[in-house]
Amino acid sequence: PPWGECQDLELQYYDTYTLTGCLLECRTKHVYEQCGCRLFYLPGDNNYCEPEEIASCALDTINAVTAGNLTCDCPTPCDVTHFQTSVSYAGWPNKNTARYWLTYLDLWDYWDEQSATDYMSQNWVVLDIYYNELNYQVIEQQREMTEGDLLSGIGGQLGLFIGASVITVFEFLEYLTLRFTSCCRRTGRNKVTRLDIVPEKA
Repeated sequence: PPWGECQDLELQYYDTYTLTGCLLECRTKHVYEQCGCRLFYLPGDNNYCEPEEIASCALDTINAVTAGNLTCDCPTPCDVTHFQTSVSYAGWPNKNTARYWLTYLDLWDYWDEQSATDYMSQNWVVLDIYYNELNYQVIEQQREMTEGDLLSGIGGQLGLFIGASVITVFEFLEYLTLRFTSCCRRTGRNKVTRLDIVPEKA
């Protein structure tokens, strides 16, 4: 969107405003208004739609929202935080892990290595959550042209095509001022009356 056209609204079911969260809440509102229930994947605290209600009402409402027949007021957020996620997994445990825990917990009298490995693979999990990179990237939206850029662009175009500059503007204003004041002086001159003096006869 153009620079400056962003807004962070207050959502009902999410702490932070996001475009996705706003659209989900909008769909929840429309489905509840049309059908009196909500789909299982939409936020809210209303009752879930029954299969009959989904087939006869909810799906048509969602399609109407997607097609734009039912509108959603969801402006572009001013601040967006995005994390790139990935998932990787592997089989666990191996024989060395099972042997380590049997020794550490002193369970050799109750478990053998194979039984411990089978039990741990079905009931234990090791979960590591971490940042893939410790650096981050900030993207800011800025105006393409500021007031100073606009004035300098206009001045550059005038100077290029008509040779105008700031001095030229002042000279033009001076010319108008002198023109106006000269008219005023011309109309305000004193009227001179011609007098014919006739000498007296002796």
